[in-house]
Amino acid sequence: MNSQIPIDTRYANRPYYAPEGNASDEKITDPKQALRALRRRLALFLLVVISVFVTVALFTFQATPVYSTSASVIIDSRDKTVVDIGSVLSGLPPESTVVDTEVEIIRSRSLAEKVVRQLDLTSYPEFNPLLREASMSDQVKSQIKSWLGGGSSNVAEESEAASQKKEMELVVNSLLSQTSARRIGTTYGIEIFADSHDPELAAAIANQIVDQYFVEQLDAKFDATRRANSWLEERLAELREEVNQAENAVETYRASSGLISAGATTLNEQQMADLNAQLIVQRAELATAEARLVTVREMAQRGISAEVSGEALNSPVISELRRQQAEILRRRADLQNRYGPKHPDIQGINNEEANIRDQIQVELRRIVSNIEGDVAIARKRVQSLETNLNSMRNTLAQNNQAGVKMRELERNAEASRSIYEAFLARFKQTNESEGLAEPDARLLSSAPVPRTPSFPKTSLNLAVGLVFGLMLGVGAVVAAEALNSQISSGEEIEEHFRVPFLGN
Repeated sequence: MNSQIPIDTRYANRPYYAPEGNASDEKITDPKQALRALRRRLALFLLVVISVFVTVALFTFQATPVYSTSASVIIDSRDKTVVDIGSVLSGLPPESTVVDTEVEIIRSRSLAEKVVRQLDLTSYPEFNPLLREASMSDQVKSQIKSWLGGGSSNVAEESEAASQKKEMELVVNSLLSQTSARRIGTTYGIEIFADSHDPELAAAIANQIVDQYFVEQLDAKFDATRRANSWLEERLAELREEVNQAENAVETYRASSGLISAGATTLNEQQMADLNAQLIVQRAELATAEARLVTVREMAQRGISAEVSGEALNSPVISELRRQQAEILRRRADLQNRYGPKHPDIQGINNEEANIRDQIQVELRRIVSNIEGDVAIARKRVQSLETNLNSMRNTLAQNNQAGVKMRELERNAEASRSIYEAFLARFKQTNESEGLAEPDARLLSSAPVPRTPSFPKTSLNLAVGLVFGLMLGVGAVVAAEALNSQISSGEEIEEHFRVPFLGN
C-alpha cells in the first residue's frame, strides 16, 4: 500500500504563478536571503576584502612618505617713512589684484630658480630626475632611441651649458610641482606650501621661497633706484654742461657789451651815479664861486672898498698888511702929535703907509683874480662832468638795449641752473633712499619642520581600504548571486516556482 505524504495545507489552495522577472533580484534584496547568500559566498567575500585591504596596506606602507609644511607672509599696507624722501619705486597698494599678482610672483620660474640655486636642489634625486635610477620603461625608451640612432649622437653633441640649462629646467619643474602659494581668504596674507620626502628640506624650501620673495622685492627697488641713479647721473652731466655753457654765454656777452656788473648794478650805472654826485658838488662849488665874484664886483661898482669884503677879511696876507698899516698909522699919529706934520720922519712913514696900501690892492686884485679863476675852473669842471654824463647816458641807453639780450641769456642760465639743482637734489635723495629700501611684505610665520607625513595617511588609508574592501566584497557576492542560476534550497524552489516543496 502506497504511503501517503501529507500535504502542507499552506499550499493546498494556492494557485500556481509563473515566475516573473529575475528571482535572484528578489532573493538579494531580501535580508534573510542576503544573509544566506553571504554565508554561501563567505569565502569569496573574505577573499575580496582581504585582497583589497592588503593591497591598500602594502601601498600605504611601501609608499615614500611626503612631508608638507607652509609659511605665510602678508602684504604690509602701512607706510614706513624714516625720512621725508620720495622713493623711486613706491610701495605696493593694498589691493586684491596686487595680492594675486604677488602670488603669481611667488609661483614664478625665476624665483623658483633662485631657490634651486640657493638650496642646491640639483643634487637631490627627489627634484633632479637625472639623478634617479632609470625605470624599466625609461630603459626601453632609451634603447629604442639608440636603435633608431637618435639618442647617443645628440647627447654627445649637446654642450655642457645646454645640459646644465636642461637640468635646471627639470629641477625647476619638479620644484614648482611640489610647491604652491595661495591667498589666505580675502586678506592680504599669502601662504606658501612645500612638499618633500625630507621634512627639514620641505621647511627649508618654504622658508627659502619667503626669503627669495623678500629679496626679489628689494632687488626690484634696488634695480629701479640704480637705474634711476644711472639715468640721473648721465642727465646731470648733460645739465652741468648746459649750465656751464649758459653761464659762459652770459659772461661773454656781458664783457662784449660792457655790462660788467659791480654787485647789484653795472659799472656804467655806478659810474653814472658817481658822475651825478660829482656834478652836483661841482655845480654847488661853481655857484659859490660865482656868488663870491658877483659880490666883489657889486661892491666895486658901488664904490665900496674891496678891503671890507669877506674875501679880504679872510685873507691872512691882507690881515697882516692891515696890521702893519695900523702900526704905521699909529706911529704917524704919535709923531704928528709930538713933532707936528712937518717932521721929516712923517714923510717916510707916509711912504711906508702908501707901500702897504699898494700891497693890499695887489693882494685884493690877486684875490679877485683867484675868485675869477675858481669860477672858470668850476665852470670847466661842470661842463666836463655834463659832457661825461651825457656820454654816459648814451652808453647806458645802449647798455639797456643790450641788457634785453643779457636778461634773456641770464634767464636761460637760471632755468638751466634750476633744472640742474633739482636733478642734483633728486640724485642725492635716490642715493640716500637706496639704503632705506624695505620689502613690501613681512613674515607672518616661518615654515616649521613637519613631524608627521602628509602622505600617505596610514590610518585613513587602512580605514578606506577596509571600507572599500567591504564594499567590493558585497559587490562580488551580489554579482556572484546575480550570475548564479542554480536552485540550491527548498525555499528557492518555493520562491522560484511558487509551489510547495515536498521533499526534504
